[in-house]
Amino acid sequence: TSQAFLVLVAQIAMKSSSAKVMVAYGNFFRSSLGNGADTFLDHVLDEVIAGRHNALAAACARGGRVPKPVEIAAAAADLELIQRLCVSETTVLNWCRLAAKNASPGRVQPDSWLAAAGKLGAGGGVSFVVEKVEPPEDGNMGIGMGIGADVGKGTDAEAAAAAVAAGGGEGTAAAVLAPASAAARRALRQSIAQSWSWGQALPSLMKHWHDHGTG
Repeated sequence: TSQAFLVLVAQIAMKSSSAKVMVAYGNFFRSSLGNGADTFLDHVLDEVIAGRHNALAAACARGGRVPKPVEIAAAAADLELIQRLCVSETTVLNWCRLAAKNASPGRVQPDSWLAAAGKLGAGGGVSFVVEKVEPPEDGNMGIGMGIGADVGKGTDAEAAAAAVAAGGGEGTAAAVLAPASAAARRALRQSIAQSWSWGQALPSLMKHWHDHGTG
């Protein structure tokens, strides 16, 4: 789903034809329906919490050493970038509608199509404030928030890193760690979603990976 979203954003930013934009949206729509999450935000945060292919998450799960500052800084930067990209399905649909309308030749989707597409992401999930965002002329998707988390020396992330090293022996396998309950994952997902800067949620994520592993 995330890859389908990025392809769609690229088609809109490149001012592709209305047909290409709608094909990309169709792929995103089908992928969203099939990923098992209520909303795109839920899907993204579930992947963040799972920590697959994440060097910092793997280090926290193994324990035995203090995660390096560069690992913490990179993870925080990734979280902030993901936050900037993670918009609601309503916003994505609005981008597509405007991109198709402004393309040459232009294309206006029927009201019935818009109504059906508008139901995507309406199944609940974590809280998300929907904003109507129009893609500017320069291709910037209007998703930057001007956020920036301080995750350097002396922060909660540093304390979490020390706790990771102290809390588990070197070589501890992530597979033997007890998985988090559905309720715990849901609470963590909600906490991240409501953070002004997702980078500030990194200490909680590090503790989760240390206690429950990745996946």
